[in-house]
Amino acid sequence: MGINVQGEAEPILKVRDLRKHFRKGSATVYAVDGVSFDLRPGETIGLVGESGSGKSTIGRTLVRLLQPTAGSIIFDGTDIAGFSQRQCKPLRRDLQFVFQNPWGALNPRMRVSRLIEEPLRLAGVSTAQADAAALADKVQLNAQVLSRYPHELSGGQLQRVCIARAIASRPKVVVLDEPTSSLDLSVRAGVLELLATLQRETNAAFIFISHDLDTVRLISNRIMVLYLGRVVEEGRVEDVFRNPAHPYTQALLSSHLPVMTRAQGQHRRIRLVGEIPSPLRQQTGCSFAGRCPVAMPACTTPIPPMYPLSGPGHQAACIRVPDGTNDIRPTADAAA
Repeated sequence: MGINVQGEAEPILKVRDLRKHFRKGSATVYAVDGVSFDLRPGETIGLVGESGSGKSTIGRTLVRLLQPTAGSIIFDGTDIAGFSQRQCKPLRRDLQFVFQNPWGALNPRMRVSRLIEEPLRLAGVSTAQADAAALADKVQLNAQVLSRYPHELSGGQLQRVCIARAIASRPKVVVLDEPTSSLDLSVRAGVLELLATLQRETNAAFIFISHDLDTVRLISNRIMVLYLGRVVEEGRVEDVFRNPAHPYTQALLSSHLPVMTRAQGQHRRIRLVGEIPSPLRQQTGCSFAGRCPVAMPACTTPIPPMYPLSGPGHQAACIRVPDGTNDIRPTADAAA
């Protein structure tokens, strides 16, 4: 569903060595620990990983809802990582965020018309009322909905209101944090189709955060797999799903697709053992080493670099990639 993106297009967002650490008493939580990527106009990057992998923290830091600990966020040629909240205010038109919970994201005392008008008024748009009606129509909300309050709307309608608010200023980048997780399948399909249509019309770039691999596969051009605040694999969606290289990616996809196929045969679900390392301790090597069936002493230090794979831009942070011993998926014959 994601639109095609020219690889030569200049990135609208360049993220380099992004880190976000939180203080927890006398300890430090390493929520995001050195993430780098480029995002181009009209492109959708899907962020996937288990809870606690850093997906939402990355999204909130990118739009400066959170102050980064270190690294750079170069938006439209300017590094905004060190901006104060006052300096960030003019950026709100171009950097938007859609929250996972639409019930908590909207003022319950405002009618829908006012909720959609609000970002337009804040941007100084004199035709806010008329534009709000046009936006409601664009996200397929009928005119009757505009006079209602949030509690009178369904989950799908509320999420469309949030999307209308986010695109009101025609932003260049929209971060969507689990925007369809609370919706049933039929409503979810409509919201995804709406997002794809809006992207084609505006050429906005999306960061799509989700644990739903079907949804990510459907809407994204590229995918980044996160584990404990680091990117362990990235590439075009079709490359990562067809040929997952990092053992964690293989396990993640196998839990979603109990049986996967490759040229050498059937692959079955991978059951990981061991505990997820504590985010209170900064990892010195591969953060997945303690749970990886093919880990070896060299995995524990230093942090593995990204090794290139056959697909363009497809790479994985596993030192077994170069010699091809990175596949942990049991075949049907081996499992028999």
